[in-house]
Amino acid sequence: MSNYENISGAEMYQIMKDLCEFGYRRAGTQIAVEAENYIYNKLREAKLPDVRLDAFKFTRWWAEKQELKLIAEGTPSIPSDQIIET
Repeated sequence: MSNYENISGAEMYQIMKDLCEFGYRRAGTQIAVEAENYIYNKLREAKLPDVRLDAFKFTRWWAEKQELKLIAEGTPSIPSDQIIET
């Protein structure tokens, strides 16, 4: 019998805070593995049926360059479809 029905809002909030404390969790990193194990153990503690970690392949994307350009208003070299107004 599972006990997840008895988890309080405060307990769920604490779990979310704990996950945030792991920091940025890019897939495949040690921090991500630690967060996965944390979630896995919490689900096991709740006695949920069929809790398991499954490996899977995915295409990883890495940013090779970051750039920020500040351009004066009215500069004609920016195509209008690349201007984001907020």
